[in-house]
Amino acid sequence: MRGVPLAPFVPSPQPMIDTMLTVAGTTRCDSVYDLGSGSGDIVITAAGSFGARATGIEIDEGLAALSAARLVERRLVPRARILHGDFLEVDLTPATVVTLYQLPAVNDLLRPLLEAQLRPGARVVSLDFPVPGWEPRHVVTSRLADGSGHAVFLYLIGSTQEVTMAPQRAYALEQFWLDLDGLSAGMLETADGGGVSADVVSEKLGPDLIVHKHLAGVKYEDITVTCGQGMSKVLYAWLADTLDGNFSRKNGAVVGGDYYGERERVNFYNALVSEITFPALDAGSKDPCFLTVKLSPEYTQWVAGQKTASGPGTTGAPQKKWLPANFALQIDGLDCTRVEAIAPLTVRLAGEENAVGETRDYEKQPAWLDVPNLVVTMADTHADTFVAWLEDFVIKGHNAPGAAKHGTLEYLSPTLQEVYLTLTFQNLGIIKLTRLPVTGADKIRRVRAEMYCEQIGLQPGAVTTPGPVQGAAAGLDSALTPTTYPSFTVRTDALAPASSLTPLGAAEASKLQVAGLRFRS
Repeated sequence: MRGVPLAPFVPSPQPMIDTMLTVAGTTRCDSVYDLGSGSGDIVITAAGSFGARATGIEIDEGLAALSAARLVERRLVPRARILHGDFLEVDLTPATVVTLYQLPAVNDLLRPLLEAQLRPGARVVSLDFPVPGWEPRHVVTSRLADGSGHAVFLYLIGSTQEVTMAPQRAYALEQFWLDLDGLSAGMLETADGGGVSADVVSEKLGPDLIVHKHLAGVKYEDITVTCGQGMSKVLYAWLADTLDGNFSRKNGAVVGGDYYGERERVNFYNALVSEITFPALDAGSKDPCFLTVKLSPEYTQWVAGQKTASGPGTTGAPQKKWLPANFALQIDGLDCTRVEAIAPLTVRLAGEENAVGETRDYEKQPAWLDVPNLVVTMADTHADTFVAWLEDFVIKGHNAPGAAKHGTLEYLSPTLQEVYLTLTFQNLGIIKLTRLPVTGADKIRRVRAEMYCEQIGLQPGAVTTPGPVQGAAAGLDSALTPTTYPSFTVRTDALAPASSLTPLGAAEASKLQVAGLRFRS
């Protein structure tokens, strides 16, 4: 659509503006055009820091006035200017560098315009979203101090269309995310499995002396994923239900993609959570830790990527930093404040496979949960309460069902102010206390305590709920409502005709009142 804003205004982070202009090789000899210049940050940087001639095109009257006033304030006029109008109507032939921070659909709309007007050798640099159909000469990724991830795509306009357009090429999967019953469950660290295989049956040797073979039932591999914090409540609710003995089944998909969008997906159907591994904890470790979940589907289906406009960078919430050194263990009547390490906890679902008639598929039936022992390590000097418990519970035999203990394990944020996850332990009983060999430079004697556990429960801390994923199946859980996003309205009475694109000077800019930068909804 021409004459109307094609996207809401979102300011470009200043570090990424510097990266965009640096990657484009911007110099004093360049003419930079910023399409959808907003508050004028790219124009100001191009002219003020790189010395280039810079032009910004902005359709919003208020933002155009604000950015023009900022140019005057910094004495960048006439080297820099702002045009109030539609960038689809502007003449781009003088540009040697074009900067974009638009949605993929808008970049796709701009592509033929850029191909027709830009001279060979001109550079196009796009923040976060690629130009569909073009092959980038360079891609730079960065993660800012606030945790947000960004990518810069550099394109070079060639003398022929073949130089600019992307050939058919192999791709590398850079990110994975998980869909569950039509909701995005969040970004994944790794994903594996979901393949299909069949057993081969060798028949008895016949008179032709050939061992004939045929296939038996179809088998579908389990899917194993690892993830950090920032997953949505749809995943945590499924895991909590499984630990409580409510073995519910879900449909979903593991989706792989790169910065061009979705590349492939493995759809799975009627899956059970068959294994959950909570990471090992160590007070001296600085490496990140991840939750591992194994899914056992009834069947899977691999499909090629849908090449949607929104790639993995726009799906789900950013992962929170999860360190194994940040935890708090509490067990009734025990001093756990000096516990230094906790072994990983893997809960497995025991089940049976039954062949399903003529379909030759297998139906998995859940049976019970195999709950692991809780194993903790601490300094020998702080193990008195564990030693006393072993004396009473094991040696003296005071281990009736009512003598077991209960406890909790909290996974904490780096600031120790936020609880990510809480595990609850029911009916703990100590079974072993081991004095470990003295190793390491500290020469401290440590003790390892092992306790059986009858049941583990999961209570999520503060988690985020991303919205529905494009292309995902319908059928949402009534208790898990996808996020809704605001619609954007546009003032059409303030739009100048495309034919009247003129620079805004100081006098015109001073007549307009601007409330400041804001999201418009």
